[in-house]
Amino acid sequence: MTPTYSPPNLVVLTSAKGRSEIAGGLDDWRVHRVQHAVTATQGRIRLSKLSQQFGLSTSHIGRRFKHTYGIGFRRYSVELRLAHAVHLLQTSNMPIKEIAGRSGYQHCSDLSYQFKQAFGVSPTQLRQYIRLLKSETDDEFSV
Repeated sequence: MTPTYSPPNLVVLTSAKGRSEIAGGLDDWRVHRVQHAVTATQGRIRLSKLSQQFGLSTSHIGRRFKHTYGIGFRRYSVELRLAHAVHLLQTSNMPIKEIAGRSGYQHCSDLSYQFKQAFGVSPTQLRQYIRLLKSETDDEFSV
């Protein structure tokens, strides 16, 4: 089998017969459907919901995620939500509270806590830094 890579870090193995299979045993259609369900909700879907949707046990899906992505399902979901929050911080002027909601957090404080754990700064501090960099870049090119 030849490994190929699909975002985000999804390893798909293609057999000599052309059949694709996720490393660890979930077949191609389930992989794409699970991946789509998780990314479409920016990581806000629960493992128990995926278990019901795909007729697999939560432990089976959890093991496959750990095997495929190198991190657990919960961590994967948190990283998707944080990536979405960073994207919104970089590309919008939305209030942090709205970004938290759109990124799957019920409370702004939950986003701030996980943000500080992951990046060492608050969402507000990152936004200020992004604006500073942007203004310096704009100044450089406005000569």
